[in-house]
Amino acid sequence: MLRRGTAQRGFALPAPDGGEAVRKHETAEKTWQQTIYALLFLAAVLILFLIYTTQNRARIQEQNRIYAEDCARQMAERIESEFDNALQRIQNSAYLVSADEGSLEIDAGLLREMEENTTFDAIRFTSADGLNLASTGETNDSSDRDYFVRGMRGESGAETIAESGITGKPMMVFYAPVYQGKEIAGMFLGLYFAESYLQDMVSASYFGEAADVFLCSQEGKVIASSGGGGYGGDLIDSLIKSGVIDSGTAEKARTVFADGGEVALLCSKGCKTDNLCVVDLPGYEYVLVQAFPQTITQAMVKRANMAGVRLEICLIVLFAVYIAFLAIHAGRQRKKLERENRLISDVLRGTNIIFSSRYLMVDLEEGCYSYMAGIGPLNTNIPMTGVYDEMIKTHAEDIIGEDGKKRFWTSVRPIHSGRPCPPATRPFMNAMYPARGRRTGSI
Repeated sequence: MLRRGTAQRGFALPAPDGGEAVRKHETAEKTWQQTIYALLFLAAVLILFLIYTTQNRARIQEQNRIYAEDCARQMAERIESEFDNALQRIQNSAYLVSADEGSLEIDAGLLREMEENTTFDAIRFTSADGLNLASTGETNDSSDRDYFVRGMRGESGAETIAESGITGKPMMVFYAPVYQGKEIAGMFLGLYFAESYLQDMVSASYFGEAADVFLCSQEGKVIASSGGGGYGGDLIDSLIKSGVIDSGTAEKARTVFADGGEVALLCSKGCKTDNLCVVDLPGYEYVLVQAFPQTITQAMVKRANMAGVRLEICLIVLFAVYIAFLAIHAGRQRKKLERENRLISDVLRGTNIIFSSRYLMVDLEEGCYSYMAGIGPLNTNIPMTGVYDEMIKTHAEDIIGEDGKKRFWTSVRPIHSGRPCPPATRPFMNAMYPARGRRTGSI
């Protein structure tokens, strides 16, 4: 029979033998869920790290591009300043030997004396008929040189000679006209050996790594390079063939050779250089080309990524410590509940021995019932959980007499929503709590 009582605060009780297997199954499912969550967390960390490394590389490449552009611009300004100073020195020498009236006397002795008091490697005088005189007394015809034509027009400037008529070596020539009265009597030439003079000016290194720097004519021919190597033909074509730059970078670089100005270009992945800077020297017919070392960018990216890896490891360790703390805390709570469950189970078993009672919890709103864990119904045909109406019908069959059955049915029949009960396979950690509209008792 059903005995009504007031619901009191209950305790979690151990599940019955059948529920134990279900409970273990759900525990295994929860373990898999936690494992999946951990794997998702690690995947999220890896994805964030990949995003970080990609953005970090792009940031460092852009930073190095701007840095290399500034350095290339300063180098071009320094080269132009050096050219200006050299040109000014030869102009001063030409002015000092110019004569307003009378004959102009310039011989090998004068040239030799001037070489001893100048920074030029050599001083030459070219007469109005194109005869070139050296300090050693040697002569050669220079009437076919561009600097001779320009100098006889009264111009001053600089020109690179691939092969000197006297030394047979590449020379950097600075020229200025020499006047006799109002007429141009010839010109002074200040010469530098191009290989040593220009190579010193175009040498550059970044963070201990040497950069490839080239001083070119506007036609793209290399006049001097930091490595001292020879580049036949057009420099841009040579850089493409050797895989230093890509065709897109080359096309933009050619605009500086044609129109002047300056550009700093990021090269595509797979090129041997990280960025290419091309700067025009506006006062002279030269173009400076600089290839920034790719190893510098790679080293900077590696160092930045290692810092990110260390930070990521610290975060994972902290997360692991936090998870371990939660696991230890949950284990302690589980052991505490198990002790309480064993205590209450012993009390209920003792009560059952004395009173042969069975306890269940009824949800009148859902129309469902559930026996307390570990204490099943006396009638083995009644499941541990199920529909309340069906359980009452089963017990009503045990009552003798129709009046008794009717009174029993009337007293315990609930009014509920008629919604389906939860699945019977759901493990109940049963507890009795005060709840309005619910009745608990024993059957």
